[in-house]
Amino acid sequence: FDLYGTAGRAFDYDMQAIAAVLVEAQQRAGQLRLHIETPFILGGRAAQIEGFAELKALLERMGSPVKLVADEWCDSLDDVREFAGRRAAHLVQIKMPD
Repeated sequence: FDLYGTAGRAFDYDMQAIAAVLVEAQQRAGQLRLHIETPFILGGRAAQIEGFAELKALLERMGSPVKLVADEWCDSLDDVREFAGRRAAHLVQIKMPD
């Protein structure tokens, strides 16, 4: 599910609150695998990576199988390397060239 940054806005960018709602969504999804794209949009690539790394770590500490998908601020090979190097996402949305 692409959240288009709405979880960040809805929960005032409180990573604990965002993690809690994602954990609940996964519980409600049952056996379905929940992949979340763009739970928030922060002010640049570094901030986005930092936020994703924090949220991913929270979800893992909570034992959640929710997978985070990097999209915003992850457009180039260098961006993908940065997200991967920080282990800031489980998956990356690959954009096909026009």
